[in-house]
Amino acid sequence: MSTSELPQRPVFHPLNESTEFDRPPFSRLAYAAFASGLLSLFAAFSIILLPLAMLSLGLGIVVVWKLTRDETMGGSWLAQIGLALSATAIVWSVSSRVGVERYMYHAASQHAKVMLQTLSAGKTYEALELRNPEVMRQLTGTDLQAYYDGLSEDERRGIDEFLNSKETKKVMAAGPTADWQFVKGGGVSHYENQTHVKVDMVNRAAKGGALQVRVFMQRETNMLTDPAKQNSTALWNVRELSSPE
Repeated sequence: MSTSELPQRPVFHPLNESTEFDRPPFSRLAYAAFASGLLSLFAAFSIILLPLAMLSLGLGIVVVWKLTRDETMGGSWLAQIGLALSATAIVWSVSSRVGVERYMYHAASQHAKVMLQTLSAGKTYEALELRNPEVMRQLTGTDLQAYYDGLSEDERRGIDEFLNSKETKKVMAAGPTADWQFVKGGGVSHYENQTHVKVDMVNRAAKGGALQVRVFMQRETNMLTDPAKQNSTALWNVRELSSPE
């Protein structure tokens, strides 16, 4: 046999050439599952993107299930990473939302308690001030009775509706011994720089059954800032009182 008849083989080429060609092709679905899982991490920063993370989770489950049963296609490990990223994003987003709502309910209940205690103590005009945004309240020392009595008929309409409402009268009738405490949250909604928070409060000192009332609170940001405009102060005011659902 002449040297020209010998097979052409590189000196350092491995003898098990077949292993390279036996590797299954990489599934495009694995790439899609990983990419969607990576994008779903943005749901951790915005609850609006939570549906994206849930869709990504569903896609990851389907792709992993398919690839683990199809030995002719590779990439199941990449799909599993995408699945894990989607699950992490969902847990992160939900935990973040729960934490924010817990803080909102705590802060809103503190302001609602001040309002209800003031109204129960018979300080009607001071309570009316708490319905106004903080930047619109009268200066300390102002004769509030003279101020509100001097308002026009149109300006008094909303005030009279509030004072004559059934819930307001119940709170005022509770008296100065009332002990208003937070019961539960009724929902949090956002609109631009405003956050609306509903909290259910109960008078623990009420005789013959605890008196419960729902307080609609409004939280505004970007109203007051420090001179360097780095920190913003959140301002709270009461919108209305109603019966708990």
